[in-house]
Amino acid sequence: MKKYLLVVVLLIASLHSAIAQTVSTAVVEYNGLKYPAYVKEMEVGTDQVEAAVKEYFASKGAKERSHKGYTTYRNVRLAKGGTNELQDAFVRVERAGKRNEDKSRLIVILTKPGAISEDKPSKAQKEVGSGVVLVAGGSVIFDELNPGISNQLYLFEIGKLEKELKELESDMDKLERSREKLEKELENTRNDIGGKQEEVAKIKAMLEVKRKAGPVM
Repeated sequence: MKKYLLVVVLLIASLHSAIAQTVSTAVVEYNGLKYPAYVKEMEVGTDQVEAAVKEYFASKGAKERSHKGYTTYRNVRLAKGGTNELQDAFVRVERAGKRNEDKSRLIVILTKPGAISEDKPSKAQKEVGSGVVLVAGGSVIFDELNPGISNQLYLFEIGKLEKELKELESDMDKLERSREKLEKELENTRNDIGGKQEEVAKIKAMLEVKRKAGPVM
C-alpha cells in the first residue's frame, strides 16, 4: 500500500516537471520549404501528446488534415492569451528520446491564414524560400496545451497502475485456487493417513493377539 501511495505522490510531482521545458524556435521543413516554428520537448510519450493536441484543436472546432508529416488546422482562433485573429496551425509530434524513453518533440508552425500552401513548391519558390513568419506570441498555445498533456499523462500512468493491479488480482486469484486445491489435497492426504493409521493399528493388534496366543497346534 505504501508503495502505491509513493507512486501516486511521485506521479503528481512528475506531471509538472514532464512538461516544464521552455519553448524555443527552430527552422523546420514542410512540403519542400523551410519554415520557422515553435518547438518544445517534453518527457511525455508521443501518444499522449498527440491525444492532447487533437483534444485541444477539437475544442476549438478545428478540422484536421494530415499532409506531409504534419496535421494541419486552418482558420482557427487559438490561444486565449495571444492574438484573437484566425490562424493556420501545422503540427507535428515526433519522438525525441531513445527507443526506451518517453520523450516527445512538439513542433507548431503558426501563420496567418493561407500563408502556407499545400501545393508542391516550384523551383523558384525553393530558391527564394517561404518568406513566412511566425505569428507573434504564438508560443502561448503551449500553455493552453499543458493541462491536456498533463491529463493524458495522468491517464496513461493511472492506466499502467490499474493494469498492474489487475495483474496482481489475477495472480492472487490463481494463488487462491492453488491454495484451495492444495488444502483439499492436504485434507485428502490427512484422511488417507488417518485411515492407514487405523488399518495399521488393527493389524498390529491382531498380530499381537496371535503372538500372545502362541503357535497353533
